[in-house]
Amino acid sequence: MVARSVVAGALASVGVGTVLSPVLLFVLIAATLVALIDRAFGLPTRSSELAFALVPWLIGVAACSLAGGYVAGAMTERGRARHGGAAALAGLALMLVLSLVLGLVSPSLLGSTIALAAITAIPVAMVCGRLGAIVAPRVTVAPAEDQAIARAASPRPRPRLLPAAGLKGGERMDDQPDS
Repeated sequence: MVARSVVAGALASVGVGTVLSPVLLFVLIAATLVALIDRAFGLPTRSSELAFALVPWLIGVAACSLAGGYVAGAMTERGRARHGGAAALAGLALMLVLSLVLGLVSPSLLGSTIALAAITAIPVAMVCGRLGAIVAPRVTVAPAEDQAIARAASPRPRPRLLPAAGLKGGERMDDQPDS
């Protein structure tokens, strides 16, 4: 069974990815335009173009994984780093599935996308997810109050909404007098 913290961390990771996706898409479009302009003028493809496209994507993966790991680490009591790493990987897999379903990644490029993710994104996601879980605040559990102390009579009577029968006090009167 999957822990709630991992699911919440994966959803937080996807949420941050959704917020960051327009910025990352703009950088990827700029990298594509630079590559097309270079090819139009007959210039050879440089490795800096790949870095220009890959580095912002990895920064986006790192930010998503950091947020997902933070949420997972804040929700769990033990194994925080493990939950953060699992949330980051689940978020990365969920983003890949969502991008396939929504048509953002072409099925013909699926092999290269998974290979690129395996080589670069998974280590970044693991490290950032674990780091996010480590910096998350620890869960503090307050001890439950003892039942006997909670039931002890307070010095002041509690006000009642309706008066209760038989609590007025006094002596009982018999219907038949003693003969």
